[in-house]
Amino acid sequence: WGAPQPAGQAGPPPPFVRRSSGIVIPEGVKTFFNVLIISFVLAGIVLGGVLLFMQSYEEHQRTGASQALQLRLSEANRRVESGDLEAAADIYEEVLKASPNSTAGIVARSSLAETLNRLGAKAAQTGRYADAERYFKAVLDLYDRYGEALTEEDRVRVQRAAENLDAVRSHMQISGPDSGASEGIGAETGTGA
Repeated sequence: WGAPQPAGQAGPPPPFVRRSSGIVIPEGVKTFFNVLIISFVLAGIVLGGVLLFMQSYEEHQRTGASQALQLRLSEANRRVESGDLEAAADIYEEVLKASPNSTAGIVARSSLAETLNRLGAKAAQTGRYADAERYFKAVLDLYDRYGEALTEEDRVRVQRAAENLDAVRSHMQISGPDSGASEGIGAETGTGA
């Protein structure tokens, strides 16, 4: 470089310096971001697995609860078949309170109303009019509490209970609360025992 150059010859070109077109990221930073991305992916997979497990567990609990209610309904139905209407009514009430809007709850409501109507008819036919009044009133109260979306059968039960309640009250006004059997109450409904 310091020596004179012969005429007509140019010196060597200056060294080529390539300019970077963007930000230069050190290898350590690249590794950090790669580890961070992998961590997020793994965390997403774990979180998704946990959420799926929780959803599955909740579904299992609902199914288990539904099966338990169905078992209680079966027990109540066996009690009705054996003639233990009071115990059946208690079980139907329990199922209804546990899950009033479920299928089991709706079945329990209808079965409870039918059972209470039968108990009222039995009480009236044996001359226990105060008890009969309580049972028929319980049917009406039941549908007041849980009466949304009544079926045609539910409407018949309500009407039957109201008619029987009126008949029992009429009989009680004439002859007193426990003054002997009445043949007319519950007999025409097919619920008398």
